[in-house]
Amino acid sequence: MINECEIKFEVACRTNFGDCIFIAGNIKELGNWDASKGIQLKTDDDNYPNWYTENHLSLPKGTKFQFKFVKIQSNGYHDWEYFPNNLNRKYRSRYQLVTLKAVWNDFSGKEVPNKKFKSSDFFANNDLQVHKFKISGLFCPYQQADDYTSQQSESSIEKRYTNPQNNIQQKHQQQETIFAEKLFQQSGHTLQLLLQERLKNNLEKNIFTQKYSFITTINDINYEASEEFLVNMSDKDEVCICTLFLPIILHYDAQSDTFTEEFQENSLFFHFINSYQSIRWVGILLNYTQITQKLQERITTYLIQKYRFYPIFIENSVLDSFLNNLCAGLYDQVMTNSFEITNQKYLEYNNAVLEQFKLICFRFAQQISLIIDEDSNILIADYRIIFTIIYISQFKAKKLNILYFHNHQFPDLEKLHLLPFGENIINAILCTNLVSFMNFESAYNFLHYVWIKLKISYESVRGNLRIIYMGNQIIVSIRNPGINTKVCAQIIENTNFLAQRNILKDSIIKKQNVFIGMDSFSVNNKIQLKLKIFEKLIENHPELNFQLIQVVLPEQNNYHSLDPYQNQELLQSINNQAIEINSKYPNSITLIYENMPLKQRLLYLSLGNIFLRTSVLQENEMYGMEYIYCNQINKGVCLMNTYGSYMYKQMKSCILFNPYSYYEFEKNVLMIQNKMTSELKNLITQKDFNLFQNYNTNQWIEKNIAELKKNAKFMALANMTGFNKGINFKKVAHQLNFRQLNIKELYEQYKKTQKRLILLGYVGTLVPIDKYMYIQAEEHQVRRHHKQPSETVLNTLKKLCADQRNMVYIITDLSIDFIDEWFQDVKGLGLICENGCMHKVIQENGKEQTEWTKLIQLDMSWKEQIYRLMQSYTQRTQGSSIELKEFSVTWKFNQVCVDFGIKQAEQMTQQIKQFTQKTKYLEVYQNSECVEVRPVNMNKVKNKYQYSTLLIYLYQGIIVEVLIQKKFIECSKIDFILILGSSMSDEDMFVACQLMLKNQQHYFYYEKIRPFYVTIGVKPSNANYFILYEEVEKMLTQLVNRSL
Repeated sequence: MINECEIKFEVACRTNFGDCIFIAGNIKELGNWDASKGIQLKTDDDNYPNWYTENHLSLPKGTKFQFKFVKIQSNGYHDWEYFPNNLNRKYRSRYQLVTLKAVWNDFSGKEVPNKKFKSSDFFANNDLQVHKFKISGLFCPYQQADDYTSQQSESSIEKRYTNPQNNIQQKHQQQETIFAEKLFQQSGHTLQLLLQERLKNNLEKNIFTQKYSFITTINDINYEASEEFLVNMSDKDEVCICTLFLPIILHYDAQSDTFTEEFQENSLFFHFINSYQSIRWVGILLNYTQITQKLQERITTYLIQKYRFYPIFIENSVLDSFLNNLCAGLYDQVMTNSFEITNQKYLEYNNAVLEQFKLICFRFAQQISLIIDEDSNILIADYRIIFTIIYISQFKAKKLNILYFHNHQFPDLEKLHLLPFGENIINAILCTNLVSFMNFESAYNFLHYVWIKLKISYESVRGNLRIIYMGNQIIVSIRNPGINTKVCAQIIENTNFLAQRNILKDSIIKKQNVFIGMDSFSVNNKIQLKLKIFEKLIENHPELNFQLIQVVLPEQNNYHSLDPYQNQELLQSINNQAIEINSKYPNSITLIYENMPLKQRLLYLSLGNIFLRTSVLQENEMYGMEYIYCNQINKGVCLMNTYGSYMYKQMKSCILFNPYSYYEFEKNVLMIQNKMTSELKNLITQKDFNLFQNYNTNQWIEKNIAELKKNAKFMALANMTGFNKGINFKKVAHQLNFRQLNIKELYEQYKKTQKRLILLGYVGTLVPIDKYMYIQAEEHQVRRHHKQPSETVLNTLKKLCADQRNMVYIITDLSIDFIDEWFQDVKGLGLICENGCMHKVIQENGKEQTEWTKLIQLDMSWKEQIYRLMQSYTQRTQGSSIELKEFSVTWKFNQVCVDFGIKQAEQMTQQIKQFTQKTKYLEVYQNSECVEVRPVNMNKVKNKYQYSTLLIYLYQGIIVEVLIQKKFIECSKIDFILILGSSMSDEDMFVACQLMLKNQQHYFYYEKIRPFYVTIGVKPSNANYFILYEEVEKMLTQLVNRSL
């Protein structure tokens, strides 16, 4: 028998000329982590950037090993793959011939079996299928397609096998039905016993699965780190970059009838121009006021042919008003998180400005829609055109790959609310597929907003963060775009560069040690603070002979191009301070006001021994990165404001300090001068230079496009639609067969049937989700409760329940306080409250009044102690309240100040958890509105098996299964099911019915049954239909009329 496994490796990795890729691991065949003794991979013109092993690695079957790919550069430097916590790739050989595919620095991978051992044929012909019950949670559109999970290829890493004993399962299900019929004959209250038996059977099945889990044979396969797809870049992946202004000024000479262009190289986006081959750029010309209407067509043709720039022309009056009335005051200040209420004029705003904003974004969307297709990648890199995301989502197919890049710190809640359209900005971002921030500090306020206001949590996926909103997956990428190292290298390696540097050095440098500073002209760059601490340094240490060269570039968001240094007060303050310092210490300060191209900036930066940055603006980070890259010439060190980006913390040559502490500044300068040897500087410079190979705009674009493509694969089987108009548009992902309910079809089906089951939610279904009444909860405390249903709804329910062919239930998570009072006159109506814990049928079997029945029996002695603790917090937290249910106690703080309420909730949760450690059957659930303590049900039976825990709030789906079984016992097969719900807990009802049909439990249903699973509103749902809330009453009323 053959027991040798042949393994081939492939990795997608972009390299420089002369680099080699090796694979090293913890076994002898892979060099025992010695890369030089590992296996070398090769590539060619047809396969690049894919590297592969020419010969297979032969290992005995079942061999476990760890490995990584290593990039050995032409200078001998070993660049290993980097994963969090220094993790390694893992694999256990199990196929006769297999290919392992991976992407450089991406922990996910793909296993492609080319040939299996004969012993594995059993699983190919007799698959073991494990059905997992879907509970309330995030909506995953790709899981909703019926064919997807059942038709996965054999190369899928986490394949689900099908049970070879399906007949045994069917017999077991039939035995359950027979047992349920006996219960119905012997008991006066069948629902409680049916539920207990259903839970018991479910838990027994879990034990059976755990006991025989060895059948799957995949438990020890660790190579798969995620279920994501392997995606490579291709030359066809075009990027459409959109900024308000193009990084170019175009001048027209009427005499010679020619154009001359001038690039704006002091912007981060200049590094994007040559960083990727297939780029199209959409924006407005910076000198738009000088462009006449006659020249617009010629300029468009010229820029498209030469640079693939697509200019947009907007009326000067509209653009001037937008820039001067909104951007220059309120909008720029808020979106860069630098707003300070120092002048009331910043708050001037009117509706006309918003209309101009929308018009500009609409024009951008029109232009973009003309030059892209469904496979294009769109990069919106300017908050001033952020509504373009919404408009382009409405123009084109909803599956466009859209990336939004915010290169500033995102505004906090209070500042964002200063904008009348602040919520629309968040809505626009959530219509994208990927949001990119330069560091986590920049993204924190955005993540905080979606958690607090939208109640959306985020999770980590492949080193990024993921948000699921309205069914749409949005990746939050934390990655600094860096600079265009390719262009910088071409400038520095030019033979004339060093000669020009020496000429500049002789003309400007007057002292031995040189500080270099480079900032745009802005108050937030703290140039005066920089001059102040430098003055004190040369005062205390004149022997060090320091000189500061400060380059002041034009402000990047300056909307007055005729005067790039318009703030005369700031300009005079800087000049006066420099003159005063030079009067005391001659030639100490050199100020240069100039708009420098990249080459000139690198010349100046290469002169400094120390780069000094006190700025708090992230838009200036690229100057520090440019200094670090050209640092290979001067071997200098950076002194950066502590507020710098995360990327600087990885740089060995960067020292972060507090610019408001002179002592800290002086200590770091003296350490650099006295303790850092030239050998140490050479070492850290080389390490930073190697690190920069992975931080450049080219790789930033490629990695983001790869993430966009993975996200597109993830959402491929979802149907994308939207609702609302204008900037209120929301993008929604749902299953492919999700559509609006055809009420006429429902009526026809209802009229023809005789054995009907109707299950209704309450909040958002029978009453509006946002309508409340307020009741006295405790002394000086008021509790919010949903309103009672209308008279029309009550009358309709009475008529539905009066029809003996119908079994009608309302299933809700609300307490029994008011439900009993509201529906006491609806004879025959079934009520299930607190997510399936309490049950009642109004006036069942002719009884005047039936009592509530607990469907599960639990020890509730803990409630008093928890209630006392919550009461102590309620007394000192104004606006909070306590809600007591039969099986839970909830402290609500939705009317409390957000930050204060969360702090109180966190402190309370810690105290409660100390108590729950002793009583292990309790759990604490906390979100942005409440803290709920509820039990975890633990069942024990005679055979001493201890079953898995099952949360009470997940019973709703199981309750539906039991109700279907109860209806079947009463009247044989069901021929009509209508489930109408709105909340996330109602989703369990949809899934439970779908699984019962999918699991071949057809003996409960009429063969040609057509179930109606209906959710309220257009949103992600496991239902197959939706209906508007305003139509629910009319639909139920018509059902009654059709049955008469």
